[in-house]
Amino acid sequence: MSGSKKSQKLNKFSNKINDKKREDKKDSKENKQTLQINNKK
Repeated sequence: MSGSKKSQKLNKFSNKINDKKREDKKDSKENKQTLQINNKK
């Protein structure tokens, strides 16, 4: 019982980290695009 609860918490934690990584990737992609647009001006 306590073991499964522990793993659930770990899963939630790793999901949060993965979401953050995904957001960071998205942000860096958008930043690169804006940089390219700014360079074209």
